[in-house]
Amino acid sequence: PGESARLREEAARLESAGALAAAIDAARAALAGEDGALAGLASARAALAGAGPALAGLAQRLEAALIEVEDVGLELARLELAPDPGALEQVRARLDQLAKLRRKYGEDEDEVLAHLERARARAAELEGGDEERANAAERAAALRAEAEEAARQLSSARTKAAARLGPEVEAVLGRLALPGARFQVALEPRPLFEGGLETVELRVSTNPGEPPQALAKVASGGELSRIALALHLLSAPEADTLVFDEVDAGVGGEAARAVGEALAGLARRWGRQVFVVTHLPQVAAFADHHLTVTKEARAGRVEAVVAPVQGAARVAELSRMLAGLPESERAREHAQELLELARGSA
Repeated sequence: PGESARLREEAARLESAGALAAAIDAARAALAGEDGALAGLASARAALAGAGPALAGLAQRLEAALIEVEDVGLELARLELAPDPGALEQVRARLDQLAKLRRKYGEDEDEVLAHLERARARAAELEGGDEERANAAERAAALRAEAEEAARQLSSARTKAAARLGPEVEAVLGRLALPGARFQVALEPRPLFEGGLETVELRVSTNPGEPPQALAKVASGGELSRIALALHLLSAPEADTLVFDEVDAGVGGEAARAVGEALAGLARRWGRQVFVVTHLPQVAAFADHHLTVTKEARAGRVEAVVAPVQGAARVAELSRMLAGLPESERAREHAQELLELARGSA
């Protein structure tokens, strides 16, 4: 650190060495030469000193001047320089080298030296690279063996679960108005990846005579909702809140009541909150909280209004859903019966 500044000072001194040497030589010649200042001062002092007391004071002043001039001559002798082109060239070469280092590695010597330390540390790391690679390969092999063993255990668990899950889902789907539906868990082998040694695909057939295909390709929105409901009934959902829309599409009567009962069972069995959008009173009757959604014109705009219905209002709403006759006594009796059946199954 600071080498560039010191070298610039040295270069300036060496560059001016020739001129300084010439000036020193000329000054010394003027002072100490045969007719120089020292000789003249000595002659003048001697002349005044021999003239008697009247000029003694001036003689003493010349004596002091002579001493000062002699001292300057001695100082000039000590400062005598000889030009050194070789030394100057070396200093200039070093300055050029430092300038190149700064352009590449930092703005000053401190940054260049810091880069050097980082490079030395990195070089030490690289020198041990072969050993590190060998250690890493050994660790990788051990971890891969561990992963393969975990994947084999996962494959075994999947195979057993897949064999159980298919019939269980089919049984639930039969109660949810999808009789004859076939459900399969297909395990397709593949090289080890983060998901194990196979991909898992859920396949379903909702029409007799058709082979099961990928769930997303063949199931309608309502069928997908019921299949999701069946899966959730068989295993605890991860989400705290579940939303079902069109889960009752294409069903009615006893099947609709089974769907409503299954939705209520899902909420109660696993302690989850279940939202259901439905037009079927058989499903709505199982809700703990019944809300209606209507559209109303307000200030020239149509707004959706959500409102809870309870007690007699709920019976009237279920009557409207049943027959479109909220005031019909028979419809109200049927609605009340639905509510009592739902409460009895809780």
